Amino acid sequence: MSSCRSCAKLQEEVTGVEKVVRIHSSLYGDAIYGEKKIRLNGYFADPTFYEIFNFPLLEGNRATALTNPNTIVICEREARNFFGSKEAMGEIISIEGYGDFVVII
Repeated sequence: MSSCRSCAKLQEEVTGVEKVVRIHSSLYGDAIYGEKKIRLNGYFADPTFYEIFNFPLLEGNRATALTNPNTIVICEREARNFFGSKEAMGEIISIEGYGDFVVII
């Protein structure tokens, strides 16, 4: 998601607003890795998400986790479902209707 004018306007015009993040709950579909197909439901979020919310990452860098297009942060449980004991970080999953995503956990 790219920055928007309404977010900048909100920061400029409302006292006390330091940072703004857009979160959209439209990420859903079958995610495919090799022969595995798992239904995912999730969110698209601006890179500022990890500046505002304190959700931990198992690996990766919070400052850059959402800055690159086509990266996806998945939870440890989904990483195990897809990859078993294999390292998930940097693997690529394909989500029908959205394309390929590099995994960050």
